[in-house]
Amino acid sequence: MSLYQEWQNLAQQNRTKEEYNQYWKDYFEIETQAYRDILQHYEETIEGPVSVLADRFHMQPCVFVGFLDGINSSLKNGELDLDTIEEDTTV
Repeated sequence: MSLYQEWQNLAQQNRTKEEYNQYWKDYFEIETQAYRDILQHYEETIEGPVSVLADRFHMQPCVFVGFLDGINSSLKNGELDLDTIEEDTTV
């Protein structure tokens, strides 16, 4: 299973309303921190293996791929093929 499929399964997992709300609240807090880091280092080209970047942004690799899914159309070097990304893939 690809990291992207893992992300989709995680994001679409059946949860109670409270669990659903808490999951997305937690995700959006981590996502907000990632954006802050990126904006604070706007002069830096942020690249590296998915596993290293996931650690940098305090995410599981599959969650980081979900983050990439959200920004994919905004990437300078074109969209990524999310289904092919693995932990050692450099992005």
